[in-house]
Amino acid sequence: MFYLVGFFVITVTVRLLGLFGWAYLDNWVIATKFGVSFSLLVMAIAHINLVSSDLNHQVHPAYQNIAILIMIVGWIELILSIALVIPSMTNAASMLIILLFLFGMPARAYVIGKGYFF
Repeated sequence: MFYLVGFFVITVTVRLLGLFGWAYLDNWVIATKFGVSFSLLVMAIAHINLVSSDLNHQVHPAYQNIAILIMIVGWIELILSIALVIPSMTNAASMLIILLFLFGMPARAYVIGKGYFF
């Protein structure tokens, strides 16, 4: 929930900075990129630090080294959150974020199948 609230706060804050004089940020698309980047950053921190054992329950037990897999996903999210706000890398980062979310769907389906909801 924190990342969703943060998304809205960051998006509106960046947009307000654009309205009050920062010309580059005077665009909803740019502001939304910063909001999504913040959300990815929060998820990356959660995955890298493994602050909750709940993350381990989201991966099918057939996978070996679940903690390492979760940490690698966190590092990928961190890199993509930075790449998203770099203008020359935005398109590639956007496509990779979509792929990351698509590859994460089996984990979500597994969790729902177990009856575990967030």
